[in-house]
Amino acid sequence: TVDQLSALTKINPSFIDALESGRWDLLPGRVYLKPFVKICGEALNLDVRELYDKIDGLTPEDKKKYDVPISDPAPLAPVAQRVDYKIPIVAISVLTIILLISFVVKTRQKSAGTRGDFVLPARTLFKRGAIKWERPWERPSPYFQDNLSQRLRLETTCEISALVIADQDTLFKGVILSQSGKTFYADSTFRLSLSRNDCVIAFLNGVKVEGIGISSKKLNNFVIQKKDEIGPDEIK
Repeated sequence: TVDQLSALTKINPSFIDALESGRWDLLPGRVYLKPFVKICGEALNLDVRELYDKIDGLTPEDKKKYDVPISDPAPLAPVAQRVDYKIPIVAISVLTIILLISFVVKTRQKSAGTRGDFVLPARTLFKRGAIKWERPWERPSPYFQDNLSQRLRLETTCEISALVIADQDTLFKGVILSQSGKTFYADSTFRLSLSRNDCVIAFLNGVKVEGIGISSKKLNNFVIQKKDEIGPDEIK
C-alpha cells in the first residue's frame, strides 16, 4: 500500500500518489525524480533501469538502436605534420641583431683609435708697426747689448728716480728700488740724471765713476765719457 511504501522509503504519501498517477509535476522538482524513483524501485524490488527508461521516454525500438554496436570508423589518412618556421626565423633574427651590434661597436672603436689629435690652427701673425716716439731721448737704443763696448752699472741703497740717455736714446726712465741695481749698455757717452745723488754708486766698465754718490742734491745731465780702456768685469 501507499502507507507501507511511505514507511519503507520515508517519502511523503502525496508524492507516491503523484508518481502512481503520473503527475510528476506535483513532485518537488524534476531534478529529484530519478533519486525518488530509485528509492521506490528498490523498496518494491523493481528494475530501476526500466523505470529510468520510462522517465527518459525511451521506447523498445529506441533502445534497440542504442544497443547496436557501432562499427569502427574507417582509418583516416595520416595528417602531414606542419613544419613550424617561427623558431628558426626568430633565431636568425636574434643572430643578425647580435652581429650588427658587434659590427657597430668594432667600427666605433677602430675609428676612435685612428682619430688623430685635434690641432688648433695657428693664429695669424700681425707685424707691429714702428713706435712713433714724441721725444728723441725716449727712443730705446737700437744696439744689442752684447755688441756694445760701454757698460754702466747703477747700485742704490735707497729708492731713486733715474734717467739714462746714450747717443740720444733713452735707455731707462723710471724708479730704481732700494738695495737693487741696473746695468746699461751703449757704444757712446752716457748722460745720467738722478733724483738724489747720495745713495747711488756708478760703475763704468767695472770702474767706479767719480762724482756720483757724494751729495744728497739732485743730479742733472751728468756726463760719463766713453773710455777706451775697459776695466775688470766685476759687476754684471
